[in-house]
Amino acid sequence: VAPAEQVEQGERHPNDNWLQPVAEPVEFSRTNRTQAAERRRRELAQGARDQIAREPTLSMRRERAFLDDLRRYRREVEQHKVRSLRRAVNVSAAHFNRVA
Repeated sequence: VAPAEQVEQGERHPNDNWLQPVAEPVEFSRTNRTQAAERRRRELAQGARDQIAREPTLSMRRERAFLDDLRRYRREVEQHKVRSLRRAVNVSAAHFNRVA
């Protein structure tokens, strides 16, 4: 059994919850494990809220997706131009070779 001054400070051994008068008034004695679990759950919830606050909003995500699509489309157009030009150059070269 813990000495009286420890009990007044609210420090108690997990096994003598039911022996000692509790410093803070609680209806039932919680074990340290359940308190730790609650603290962990609270921290996880807070972390999730922080992460949601950090994440970009839906409109920002849509805008980014739109810009990515636009960039991809422009790149494809450029590649298509280059390819078609190359093809035209090849055709004209073959034509000139045939003529010469």
